[in-house]
Amino acid sequence: MKLQLNTRGVAEDPTLADYVERRAQFALGRFSPRLRHVLVMLEDENGPKGGKDLRCRVELKLEAGDSLHVEEGDTHCRVAVDRALDRAARNLVRHLERLREEGRLLQTGREAVLKATCRPSVPVLFWI
Repeated sequence: MKLQLNTRGVAEDPTLADYVERRAQFALGRFSPRLRHVLVMLEDENGPKGGKDLRCRVELKLEAGDSLHVEEGDTHCRVAVDRALDRAARNLVRHLERLREEGRLLQTGREAVLKATCRPSVPVLFWI
């Protein structure tokens, strides 16, 4: 899973970048085999006016080629990041469940091994 952080109008702070990276790993780490790219965009919509103007957009690119987009706003940057990444994880779970129901979900590593080892044996019939 590749993580990219873009900011517009928000002071780029190394601690903020570390926070976003840790938070993304916590929220989306279990899906890393399914994720190709995670883009987190932080922007200040109103400039120095204040108010609920910080916007966090999260874009998830899946290995299957699909993409999911989530957007959250708040007065505090870290709160907007937390909400957006939590919502992105919930949406990703729901999206993967839909793919699994449709039979379009490609299996990765552990799931493929579990499915291969848990197959029921097929009885072989001999005709004489």
